[in-house]
Amino acid sequence: MQKIYEQYPQLYHYTNEAGVFGILRSQSLWATNYQSLNDEREIKLFLEDVLPKILLPKVQNLFFKIMTESDWHAEYFFRNEQTLEELALSEFNRYLDILFRNFEDGIFVTSFTGLTEDQNINDHGLLSQWRSYGEDGGYSIVFDSDKLWRMCVKERRNNAIMSIGMGDVVYSDDETQIERELNEDILKIEKSILYFLNKISRGENYSPGKLAFNELVGAMCRYKHFGFKEEREVRIYSILTPPSISDNLSPKQIHQTSTGKKYIELYKDIEDKLPIVKIIVGPHKNKFERAAYLSEFLITNGLGDIEVLISDIPYIGMK
Repeated sequence: MQKIYEQYPQLYHYTNEAGVFGILRSQSLWATNYQSLNDEREIKLFLEDVLPKILLPKVQNLFFKIMTESDWHAEYFFRNEQTLEELALSEFNRYLDILFRNFEDGIFVTSFTGLTEDQNINDHGLLSQWRSYGEDGGYSIVFDSDKLWRMCVKERRNNAIMSIGMGDVVYSDDETQIERELNEDILKIEKSILYFLNKISRGENYSPGKLAFNELVGAMCRYKHFGFKEEREVRIYSILTPPSISDNLSPKQIHQTSTGKKYIELYKDIEDKLPIVKIIVGPHKNKFERAAYLSEFLITNGLGDIEVLISDIPYIGMK
């Protein structure tokens, strides 16, 4: 499968004026806790809609097979007067509890838009994104995605991060994309859950290494409702290691804004500078003055190799 940095050589991160100068000064990016994102079904859509639809029938078949092996198994499974469907659902949720819910407070996401075949969009940005920043107009920071991924690898190596990944978002109405992007992960999750439930149902020990944690994390972080499709989002998703198993790794500090949004700072402790290729100044009545100030700031701070462009989209966001 093609790597995301091969598919999208450059990634666009839209932000406001405070955000662009904050990123340049700190040489870090915020990753927001998924519970603070603008999609009320973030993460849950895959866990509640996709997985049960695909896997519950197979879980039921597994338990039916185990129950027919002996009267003892049948009595054990039905001691709470559960139907086969109820049993499968409760054990399925137990799997998710072990594999996911102990880590859900540590799921953080950074959002980007990928390079397109339309050079006008690449040079001037997306109107839908500029509108998101209202009167402020916004900025688009363009990253070299290969170098950014290399920094992700260093981030995981240096800190208590259990999993980190980069991938494009798969939208719920695109069956072709789901098949192409997620089918392999779903098959590994299926194998993992059947292995896990087979072991615990027989009173046997299971190997945590055979639980498809990375595949589950990747799929649930990349799957979104089709209503967000125009964003064409690409994500970096990070899962923090719980303190109880972090060993000697440095824990990531979780910050909180005045509005209650939780976030972590990626790359803050890495010596490399962020691989910023260019910055596009969004539509604004003072966009030329903004571009001049930004260029001067970059030169003053040793970042003069970053190109500054001005969006030509005639959107009037600032009155």
